[in-house]
Amino acid sequence: MMEYLSVVAIIVAGLMVGSELAIAAFIHPTLDKLPDDAHLPAASAIARVMGTAMPFWYILTLLLTLAEVVT
Repeated sequence: MMEYLSVVAIIVAGLMVGSELAIAAFIHPTLDKLPDDAHLPAASAIARVMGTAMPFWYILTLLLTLAEVVT
């Protein structure tokens, strides 16, 4: 059972890191090349989606990591 928890924790954390890396390395540089009238709505839409999803993802990653450490 503990092996499964470790695998799930690594996958969830890895996906979160990959998401953050993709935004920092690819999304923001691409948005920066757009004119302001296109950049602002696109950045706002992405920020809204990520702002909704990421807090839960951070908490899930933290809880899985703590569960792994405790057991």
